[in-house]
Amino acid sequence: MEYEPKIRYLKQNVLPSLNLPLDHKYEIPSWINRVSYGGLIEPSSEFKKIIFRIERLFNKFTKNTINKGPNIVKQLTNKILCRMEIEDKWKPSIQTYIKQRILIRMKYYNQNALLLKKKNKAKIQLKKLSKVKKVMT
Repeated sequence: MEYEPKIRYLKQNVLPSLNLPLDHKYEIPSWINRVSYGGLIEPSSEFKKIIFRIERLFNKFTKNTINKGPNIVKQLTNKILCRMEIEDKWKPSIQTYIKQRILIRMKYYNQNALLLKKKNKAKIQLKKLSKVKKVMT
């Protein structure tokens, strides 16, 4: 005996719905649970708060630029650790996070620089064409 769902329309939304019990307790799984085949665990709310705070401090210290010079990751890590009261066990995680943020920012700036270069080149070509057009007319 197969179960055949009945389709009905709700009066409020006029959307089709399956004839399911209204007291179900289904939850949408998190992204980590969905892709976790090797037993990944979800970060705790405390760790999430720490990471969001690190992100704000990273943006405050770097101000949408990439600092130049040696030991940038180490310097930023020390600045952030001085501003936060957290245990030293988080230091490797913070350093890894800062490295990733710097790489992401570098990639973003490189893409934008390439686009800007193309736009400027196109503007120069357009000016040259308009000069040639004026000379020909």
